[in-house]
Amino acid sequence: DKKGDTPFLIACKNQNEDLIKYLIYHGADINIKNKYNETPLYIAYKKEYKKLIEYLILGGMDTEKRNNQGDTILLMAYNDGKEDLTKLLIKLGADVNVKDKNGKSLLLKAYNDKNDKIFRCLVEHGA
Repeated sequence: DKKGDTPFLIACKNQNEDLIKYLIYHGADINIKNKYNETPLYIAYKKEYKKLIEYLILGGMDTEKRNNQGDTILLMAYNDGKEDLTKLLIKLGADVNVKDKNGKSLLLKAYNDKNDKIFRCLVEHGA
């Protein structure tokens, strides 16, 4: 479409799990982006579709791609105050040593924000 959405991206936006699985099975590129630099993972994140987030990451989705603001999905989740999604992404293997576009680590951000839960989760996962 005009946004550059493929059938796979549209299936993700509509949370059509059966179609998502079908398209992946038949070779859909799970790392594809539309013209706004949105990946299936970012679409799942925006909709807080945890099952799809898990499915995509366990299927090999690159969690280190950055959006137009320079954030990875983990930085986005933290910056948006989505603690459950932040923890899920950490547990699924997102880079706990990621730095924002200003070179500030997520660990330092959590420390400065006095976010003990995320700080501990990051340390427990190797930050």
